[in-house]
Amino acid sequence: DEPGERIIPTSASDEGWQPCLTAPGSVDEAARNIIRFFDENPTATSYSLGMNDSTRFCACPGCLARLSGEKNYLNSVDYSDLYYDWCNQIIERVLKVHPDKWFGCLAYHNVASPPKQVKVHPRLVPYVTYDRMKWIDPEIRSAGEAVTRQWQQAVPTCAWYDYIYGTPYCVPRVYFHQVQKYLTFGADTGVK
Repeated sequence: DEPGERIIPTSASDEGWQPCLTAPGSVDEAARNIIRFFDENPTATSYSLGMNDSTRFCACPGCLARLSGEKNYLNSVDYSDLYYDWCNQIIERVLKVHPDKWFGCLAYHNVASPPKQVKVHPRLVPYVTYDRMKWIDPEIRSAGEAVTRQWQQAVPTCAWYDYIYGTPYCVPRVYFHQVQKYLTFGADTGVK
């Protein structure tokens, strides 16, 4: 997409876009919807602030002005400072009405690395998303463990999301020894 181009969803099921994180009113609108959700579902304990499964992040002048231009460890343009600041603002507004709620998100694609300038809200639990079967390669494992430790320094609760089943894998993925290694590392370092 061209810089400055806004991507307009074509239908309610269109997930090939991300919201503009600097659009006036976007934080208020998100908070309003989440508050309504908790009002209607008082026993719900959490809400996902996860992005769509797409790397098509907003390239409007407001968003681009907030980016460092650096790439994250997945070699994607790093939107983490902008995204986690947006999440923090939403969380603060929701907690004023529903102070006992939690929030989650998937830390992947352009928001895979911890932000550098923004402190992640302690009620947000990022799920660091990666195919840890790749950790069979020592260099990739070392980098993955380093990112896990960076996240653990950035948030009180760090969680993992892994790709161990599903549509892309037509044959069973059997790698018990590798799973044992990375789950042991996760358990030893406090990953959820």
